[in-house]
Amino acid sequence: MSEHSDNNNFLSLHQLSMHIKDAIEGNFMGQIWVVAEIAAMNVNQGSGHCYLELVEKNEKSVLAKMRANIWSFKLQNILNKFFQVTGSPLQQGMKTLLLVEVQYHAVYGISLNILGVDPSYSLGELARKKREIVDRFEQEGLMDKNKLLEFPLVPQRIALISSETAAGYEDFVNQLSNNSYGYYLDLKIFPAVMQGDKTVGSILSALEKISAKAQMFDTVVIARGGGSTVELSAFDSYELGKAIALFPLPVLTGIGHERDESVADMVAHKKLKTPTAVAEFLISCFVIFEEMLIDAKFRVKELLQEKLLFENTRIKDASNIISRKSMSFVNDRKLELVSLSRDLQEGSAKYLEKKKRVLTDRQQSITVETSRLLKESEYQLKAIKQEVISRSSVFLQQKQNKILLIGEKVKLLDPANVIARGYTLTFSNGKVVKSIADVKVGDELTTQFKDGKTQSKIIEI
Repeated sequence: MSEHSDNNNFLSLHQLSMHIKDAIEGNFMGQIWVVAEIAAMNVNQGSGHCYLELVEKNEKSVLAKMRANIWSFKLQNILNKFFQVTGSPLQQGMKTLLLVEVQYHAVYGISLNILGVDPSYSLGELARKKREIVDRFEQEGLMDKNKLLEFPLVPQRIALISSETAAGYEDFVNQLSNNSYGYYLDLKIFPAVMQGDKTVGSILSALEKISAKAQMFDTVVIARGGGSTVELSAFDSYELGKAIALFPLPVLTGIGHERDESVADMVAHKKLKTPTAVAEFLISCFVIFEEMLIDAKFRVKELLQEKLLFENTRIKDASNIISRKSMSFVNDRKLELVSLSRDLQEGSAKYLEKKKRVLTDRQQSITVETSRLLKESEYQLKAIKQEVISRSSVFLQQKQNKILLIGEKVKLLDPANVIARGYTLTFSNGKVVKSIADVKVGDELTTQFKDGKTQSKIIEI
């Protein structure tokens, strides 16, 4: 037998476990606040106890891992308090500040008995991480990258990233599909998880799919529709924010923050409060474009009328110049004839005969020259008239073609057609009322229906 067995110089495993238990619990008496990330969390349906796995990690590896539990008589109180403060349930992936007791069990080893959770720490940790990400984006020059993209005048082809179960999804789709103006928008949905630890990866996957066929879309909309700060923390992800900042299309967000904006909102081309607000913004782009077309129609008509008046004036001026030159030439020749006649009366018969011949020659010359000048003037007049007619015809044809093209585009947008679909136009002092700011109490209004007009007076605003 060995000397150790003879002297009983050994411990049983259970005895060693008890020594370890005494050492651990003796050095960690009472309650301790511990910061840890919840790597796993499971509530036993039978006992009601909650079992967790806590970890501490750096960028490369796990530094520490330990089991923990919340006994059933404490669980509901802890969960309720956390939800009341954060608006979100305690869940996997959260970094938390926990009030614990250190326990050692001979069979199960070391574990932590969780007595409480400080929810304000989790909110503060989210805010700190968000600030770090925003600072990093500013240093990398990504904050305004997507904002610098040119937004389309009429964003008709929309790529929507959302979940069909998200609060604002149905509101967004209905707002676009049933808009009061009857505009058509081509909407393509890319489903994504919008809550939980899979949110970032799911949205990034949807962005990759859209990017692969970016030429098919005008803009991207990320819509969720509200939630607590913790629930929306996925939208403060560096990876998601960078993907939005560098995306080749303008990105609109309607995530639904009540008090704060997410990193995704900050780097997007434009952030709106809710999915419904995004839909209203897209419709407003169409309304503005329609008004521009109507204004363009009237401007083209005015320019055409001005050009026609200018060309008519040119023709009249050219005609007057030709007429004045012809009369001046004839008058000059008449004066010469008078002078020659006077000389002939004062001379001899021979002189008279000579002058007669000269006169005859000059008369012939005058006749030929006059005929030539008249023909030349007539030719010039015809050429000028032909040039004016040709240029006017080309100009008119060009403007008519433009008007026809614009007319085709605005045909469905013509106010008369809008009225024919059941809508009305309201005028105050001969001007269309576009906003409540255009009228005041006491104003008389004229409302144009498709089959008549009515008069009304504003009593109260």
